[in-house]
Amino acid sequence: MQAKLDIIQQQIDTLPGVGPAYAKRLHRLGIRTVGDLLRYAPRRYDDLRETTTLPELLASGSLPAGGSVTLRAPVKSVRLRRLRGRRSIVTAVLGDKAAKAAKAAILEAVWFNQPYLAESLIVGKEYVFVGKLKTGKYGTNLQSPAVERRTLTGEQTHSGRLVPVYPETEGLSSRWLRYKIRPLLSYADRMPETLPDDIRDGADLLPVAEAVRSIHFPEDSDAAKRARYRFDFEQVFYQQLIAQRRRREWQEEARATVIPTDTTALDKFLKALPWKLTTGQRTALDEILSDLGRDRPMLRLLQGDVGSGKTAVAAAAAHQAAAAGLQTAFMVPTEVLARQHAATLRQWFEPLGLEVALLAGGQPAAEQDEARGRIASGAPIVVGTHALIQRDVRWQRLGLAIVDEQHRFGVEQRAKLRAEQFVKSSAGAPHLLSMTATPIPRTLALVAYGDQDLSIIPERPAGRPAVATKVVAPAGRDKAFAAVRDELAKGRQAFVLYPVISDSQLGLKAAEEEFERLAATVFDGYKVALLHGRLPAEDKVRTMDAFSRGELDVLVSTSVVEVGVDVPNATVMVIEEAQRFGLAQLHQLRGRIGRGKHRSYCYLLPGDGASADNERLRAMERTDSGFELAEVDLEIRGPGEVLGTVQSGFAVSIEGLSDPRLLKSARAAARDLLERDPRLKTIPALRDKVLAAARLA
Repeated sequence: MQAKLDIIQQQIDTLPGVGPAYAKRLHRLGIRTVGDLLRYAPRRYDDLRETTTLPELLASGSLPAGGSVTLRAPVKSVRLRRLRGRRSIVTAVLGDKAAKAAKAAILEAVWFNQPYLAESLIVGKEYVFVGKLKTGKYGTNLQSPAVERRTLTGEQTHSGRLVPVYPETEGLSSRWLRYKIRPLLSYADRMPETLPDDIRDGADLLPVAEAVRSIHFPEDSDAAKRARYRFDFEQVFYQQLIAQRRRREWQEEARATVIPTDTTALDKFLKALPWKLTTGQRTALDEILSDLGRDRPMLRLLQGDVGSGKTAVAAAAAHQAAAAGLQTAFMVPTEVLARQHAATLRQWFEPLGLEVALLAGGQPAAEQDEARGRIASGAPIVVGTHALIQRDVRWQRLGLAIVDEQHRFGVEQRAKLRAEQFVKSSAGAPHLLSMTATPIPRTLALVAYGDQDLSIIPERPAGRPAVATKVVAPAGRDKAFAAVRDELAKGRQAFVLYPVISDSQLGLKAAEEEFERLAATVFDGYKVALLHGRLPAEDKVRTMDAFSRGELDVLVSTSVVEVGVDVPNATVMVIEEAQRFGLAQLHQLRGRIGRGKHRSYCYLLPGDGASADNERLRAMERTDSGFELAEVDLEIRGPGEVLGTVQSGFAVSIEGLSDPRLLKSARAAARDLLERDPRLKTIPALRDKVLAAARLA
């Protein structure tokens, strides 16, 4: 059996015609072995099943100029013309040599700068041509059609069928990939089966060999769908095995201190808040408190839209930990956000007699030493950046770790949250609550965060009006900035955001240059400040604090303000070069306004030459719901950035992620398999795949 697997395991550069240059391009696509190439899935299919002959095409009396056509025709003659430089034109007359009425039964095909076709096209042989008919002063012809010789069996690779179109890279076309993959399908039976028979049968999935053949060259649309379903299921199944194994290992090996619900303390904290929790906030809090009451470490993700009140829910959980004599670590990705959280939490906790400490890498050494001392002596609430997980931090009784915007931390940093750094506390392993203000559809969240339980806050707090958003064409720029000045005249504050710090070769408006212009002209007479990531940490903190206190009117910034900035008096935002930002990022940036009681406005200004009729920008106009925008973003970008690619080539398709039956079935299958075979000993090929993917996760 090992000998049979050799071809599948061979490096891709061992294939004929794949030298170092092509191997390098294939590596960019994650293809390193022959097996990887067989598992490289098309992103779509061109339906070229309907072919026509030249007599059929001409029978209508007029050629459909501008229309696409798949034409089956013999070559009557071929001519090569050399032009100046290295340019050339190849002209092929298509039609039967025996045709009497030549003009009525022939059609010309023309190719530019492809001289090799003059030798490869054989007069008298039949080919399939796929291209567009174009009409010029010399009549109608096929311009630069794809061409494939007609086989005796009619089994075409590039035409006359559902033709696979693959994700490409520079110098590597779908045609080249089809040409290399087609002969390899004879080895599909040697592909190792990584899904257990009972799971495959229970979900009605194709065997791997049949799925590989059908994903590349399906007989029909149903065969393509069944193959895609097999690999979508497999991808989700793998991801769930990795996530659920990680969860089981953490919860089985570690024990946490039980944090009982102290209803008296909880009521005291909630009554001290300046508002009442929404139904969604209270539901999420109840789910968290239930987890804290167990000795298995909590692993929960709190998902909510910008401004939905996740911090208040997390703070209530932290208050319960403090009531039980335990510490809470509140970790955030930036120092600006850490200081904002510390200020907010002090307003809530200090009147209740609870100390809030702050530890961030940008603090002076003396302040850091003082903060570490307060942590070691048992400060109940500690806010900080990744400095909280450094080796010189000693916790007295850490019971709860809260991670805000958890996706902004690297893999290594997230792993430390579950490792020895936090476990060294005398309280054992901490309960872990992650938070994100980047909503994704619930079905996708269950897959993407399979190692965590999920709580969702679906609504905004009462009294916060929606942000009015408008895409502004170049002709409306002056009006947009006039509207900003109107808000400033009312005593409000504004953000003006740019995608880059300084002028670049991309020709984009940049924060530094535009800051000088805006301060001197548009906002003359107002206090304008600049904020971006290259500024020293103390300057960033000083500027943001001044803006928060209302000492500045306009903040010109980059996306450094994307998360956590909470200035209720800021009611207007202008985002320049808006087409350069992703949809999720635009929504996060817009979330910096509309946090108070006043009506707020966001103006999206596409750059010079960019279209205002942009799908992402128009979606921002239609809704300020992050959950609705997440659905749009999924359709536009696909799920790859959320899930990653666990198995080379086969990222989950949109159709797969829109199929609750598939997601539920794959998730349940992973759970059931781990119940009976936690270490996957009975399926070596599956174990190897999962372990290899887990090392990359």
